[in-house]
Amino acid sequence: MLRKFKDETGESPRSYLQRARIRKAKRLLESTDWPLGKILGHIGYQDPGTFRRLFTDRVGISPADYRKRFRNGGAG
Repeated sequence: MLRKFKDETGESPRSYLQRARIRKAKRLLESTDWPLGKILGHIGYQDPGTFRRLFTDRVGISPADYRKRFRNGGAG
């Protein structure tokens, strides 16, 4: 099943899920005033440190910096 998933999507289920969660977090950071803890609960993460590292590695900036830059169509 894992091989079939990777053949179909080009990535592992874990990578796919991480990418989907980050995409959802980005939308919430842009469109809500929710604290990071609430966003993490909504997207299925529990550990803020782990999520911050993953987000920063994938997006290139921290969740806080992302929010500052892109909140409601910021100048970013």
